[in-house]
Amino acid sequence: MNGIPVQVTHNHRGSDFWYLSGARRFGQFETAVTYSEYKDVSDALEGTPPKPFGADFNKDIQVSIRYDLSENWTLKIESHSIEGTGMLFNQYGQNPTLTATSWTLWAAKTTLHF
Repeated sequence: MNGIPVQVTHNHRGSDFWYLSGARRFGQFETAVTYSEYKDVSDALEGTPPKPFGADFNKDIQVSIRYDLSENWTLKIESHSIEGTGMLFNQYGQNPTLTATSWTLWAAKTTLHF
């Protein structure tokens, strides 16, 4: 039997990312805290233009609360306190460039599985 050749692509942009997360359940509630850091080190590559301040890093503190409405339905709210704009999705420049380097994101979601 012949193996299937696999092509491995390395991230030549150069970035470092790590996170630490913890959660605790209290009956139907679950609370969680996550801290993450991202640093784009591509400026070290020759010929890469420098980025605006804050665009090459992201530090995120996230706090969330989840409530189980039933066995297959959950509600979750979360808040992110973010420094930097690194890793923000801006496909084809369709989103405005953030001029602030410190911002807050609020999110809510519901999940139904069956």
